[in-house]
Amino acid sequence: MDVQDQARKRQRTDSFCNIGEPNVPVHPSYDSSNASHPALYDETYYKPDGDCVILVEGVLFKLHRFLLARDSSAFADMLNIPTGDKEDSQAMTEENPLVLQDNIKNFRALCWILYALPNDIQKQNKKSHVDFPRLISVLSIANKYHFDSHEQWAGHMLMKHCPRLDLENREHFLFNCPIADLQEFIHVSDIVDMKKLRTFGEGVWIHRLKDQPNESTAIALDFGHKLGLRKFLGRVYYCELSRMAVQKERSAASLFSDNDMSTAQNLALYRGFWSLSRYWPQFLTKGMELACTKPDHECCKDLGTFWKDLNKLFTEPTQFDPIREITLYLQELHECPQYEVDLEARSCLEAHLLKLIKMIEDSCAEHFLGPLPQREASTANDNTYMLSV
Repeated sequence: MDVQDQARKRQRTDSFCNIGEPNVPVHPSYDSSNASHPALYDETYYKPDGDCVILVEGVLFKLHRFLLARDSSAFADMLNIPTGDKEDSQAMTEENPLVLQDNIKNFRALCWILYALPNDIQKQNKKSHVDFPRLISVLSIANKYHFDSHEQWAGHMLMKHCPRLDLENREHFLFNCPIADLQEFIHVSDIVDMKKLRTFGEGVWIHRLKDQPNESTAIALDFGHKLGLRKFLGRVYYCELSRMAVQKERSAASLFSDNDMSTAQNLALYRGFWSLSRYWPQFLTKGMELACTKPDHECCKDLGTFWKDLNKLFTEPTQFDPIREITLYLQELHECPQYEVDLEARSCLEAHLLKLIKMIEDSCAEHFLGPLPQREASTANDNTYMLSV
């Protein structure tokens, strides 16, 4: 929403000048003839009895200093630093506001959590009332200004409202939000070192790439490159392979469909395709070796049948996607009535199949980005990768 729409509207007085819209107050220290963007008063968080004035993106906030200084936050020190020859600390008056270079959406989220009533907080526990974008903003800005209690609360709420990734959860905010919001969610999760949240966000992005053919692979790769998310990059490349249609030409050659990726990214894609083509025979052999150790267990029989079908699909390696086939098989298992299956065997089979998916996903980065040097691999985490693309 436009800043001016959010600005507080007051009755004009002699100290306010009209800037083209009635009843919109202008910061008294600004000359409207010289300032193209005069400061406005925030509609909700310009408190008449506040004692701390803050300017964010041309909007004035007047808050209570004791709320900002709680929880040993960074504001406790910031608001006690004298400015120039003035004895008064900064942010005491509108003529001398504390200027912050924050996103105004995030700062309003901070104001919300500072002034929220218990009932407002409690509502965030309910799926029908949760404001997911605001929780992301609270987590981000609470971390920045060291509001530890608010950061922990926001992280807990986000974890609570991040369900398992399956088809039933496609109504979740992150599946349908603008890609910039999903990027912010992953970035903030990475900053606050909440790996489960970040992994959830990465998984959502992979599902969006699979479900939406027009979703940009290049944007996902650029983002993963910026944050150094090696495992995520590998999964994005693998997803792009599964999305690409092989075009048969009249000649002996086959061509991949066009994409929005850079030359370097396409080179990594082709290298990964070549590497995976050589890896699949090994995977088809090793997959059965990792099966249940009980040879007479019912899950081994079911897995054997599925594995035979999977081997048949490998006759067309350009279209071979074991993750897709295993996922479809898992869905069939879930849809099968419980009274028709051995629940213990099904649970064992599902665990094994999920292990196989993880084995493929964990190896994707090496296929597309190249293996890490041995010294780096011993200390590598998810945010380490080798090839710049």
